[in-house]
Amino acid sequence: MVNMLPAIVPDDAPDSEKGIFEKIRSDKGCADWTVLHSLGLSQRGIRKPYGEIDFVVVAPGEGVLCIEVKGGGVKCEGGQWSTTNRHGVTDKLKRSPFDQVRDGMAAVRRSVEQEFGPGSTITKSFFGTAVIFPDVKSPPQNIGYEDDEIIDVSHLNGDISTVISTRIRSQRKRMGWMQIPSLTNAGDVAALVKFLRPDFVLRESRSTRIRRDQQALIRLTKEQARFLDSYSENPRCLVKGAAGTGKTMLALETFKREVAAGNRTGLLCYNKVLGGWFERELSEHRKEGIVFGSIHENLLSLIKSASLYEEYSEAQKEIPPERKNEIFDRLIPEYSIKALVEGGQNELDYLILDEAQDLIRPAFLDVFDVWLRGGLKKGRWSILGDFHNQAIYSTDLRGADLLETLDKHIDNYATVKLNTNCRNTKNIAESTSLFSGFSTPPYEMNQIDGDPVNQSFWKNEKDLADLLEAQINKLLDEDVLPKDIAILSPRKFGKSPASALKSNRFRIRDISNSNDTVPDDNEITFSTIHSFKGMESPVIILTDIDNISSDFSRSLLYIGMSRASSYLSVLFQEGARSDLKTVMSKKMSGAD
Repeated sequence: MVNMLPAIVPDDAPDSEKGIFEKIRSDKGCADWTVLHSLGLSQRGIRKPYGEIDFVVVAPGEGVLCIEVKGGGVKCEGGQWSTTNRHGVTDKLKRSPFDQVRDGMAAVRRSVEQEFGPGSTITKSFFGTAVIFPDVKSPPQNIGYEDDEIIDVSHLNGDISTVISTRIRSQRKRMGWMQIPSLTNAGDVAALVKFLRPDFVLRESRSTRIRRDQQALIRLTKEQARFLDSYSENPRCLVKGAAGTGKTMLALETFKREVAAGNRTGLLCYNKVLGGWFERELSEHRKEGIVFGSIHENLLSLIKSASLYEEYSEAQKEIPPERKNEIFDRLIPEYSIKALVEGGQNELDYLILDEAQDLIRPAFLDVFDVWLRGGLKKGRWSILGDFHNQAIYSTDLRGADLLETLDKHIDNYATVKLNTNCRNTKNIAESTSLFSGFSTPPYEMNQIDGDPVNQSFWKNEKDLADLLEAQINKLLDEDVLPKDIAILSPRKFGKSPASALKSNRFRIRDISNSNDTVPDDNEITFSTIHSFKGMESPVIILTDIDNISSDFSRSLLYIGMSRASSYLSVLFQEGARSDLKTVMSKKMSGAD
């Protein structure tokens, strides 16, 4: 059976071409031919914007015949060719159909010679032309064309294979080509057809997939806004949700609503990087009585504005370096309460705590009790947190302990639970819960599959550096923007191989202790996992992971992996392979 490419004639093809297509397809004499319908010609092949040959017949042992089809009535007056269709509509042709198909054939021959070389048996094969007039008899004989270049309505009463073969042989004889072999080798036929109409698969680029996933995830995140209405009538509301369930978005929207209502509002978090992001996103709302950002920077601002700042500075000097955490955990909260009492007019009408699992400590809760009008028991607030595996700043309090600590300060509040993961693709969300040791996922998966999570293994520091650089370059080769990539590590920048990478293609910027989290176009972000809490990036490379056996290491893994919204790559130390295999076997067996 003849090999028609394409196998089905397009619906928008002219009726005349559809008829010829069907005659060739149904003619058993064409069985060993390959026939290309509507072969487009690029500008490289012809000296015009574009071109097309209606049919290219590749006949083994005979050669190639390029065919132009002109249906309907045909007229040539004063050298001007025109056709008239069955509806009486006349179309003037820019040139004779014989010139048109010859130009097309010449373009094909030039392209074939460029591809296979002038000495190739394919290039030396016969290439001819013909014009089919399926609705009329042959135009009168003319010096502009030969009889063997014409196929008219009378010729089509029989097998079209016979007519086409006769035209090829006649032209070969007329041009002295009879003794020159033409496509006698099956490999030549296959190579020519592959060149003229190649099969190919163009896979969607990673950058395109990331953009598509990001748009879908943004839509999901916006849907979470429905929870605003579910707790807006409750003066005090605890919002619980695992990583990726949209807590930060709800915190921002609640803040904007309260500010718009004229209320003195505070939006606070523990993490400095997340606090810097708040400051950038909410800068237009900055005014007296409105506070947002990291807890320590805002409390220090309160202390600095009070008369006891010098006293605080002296007290800070008395704390030795090995007890530095005492400054943040005790001294700053203690002096901020004194500053609030001294100020008297600093009360907030509404308090929002994001990533609250890191803020639920007695010292901070005491501050909020003073800062918020009516205190935590009677004031208006929203506390949003993940009480699963994210309390890495307060390792002595986890899950139920955190909520018990909160209940000692508050006894009357509503609870809203966010169940749907709207940040991560399904593959990332599933791997995150699995690798982090959850027996069941802490959220419902969305239906955006995304790319599989990449797992790579390293043996030593050099191996890790090479692997990290290769991962980055592969992403850049796939048109992923440097600014969409974040490298996260449990190590500080100077102790990670990421700090040694040098490239003309990108620059790595450490934002671990910075309020400026916006990378330049050619910058890849680096951050410790701790510092990136509450943040996200389309692409995350999680590096320097040397074990997943302890609760703390799994907490870090949970936080780091859940930061990736569209693509995630985790670089494991070789020693973690067995633990990972155990985890994966649970997934494959369905065991808890």
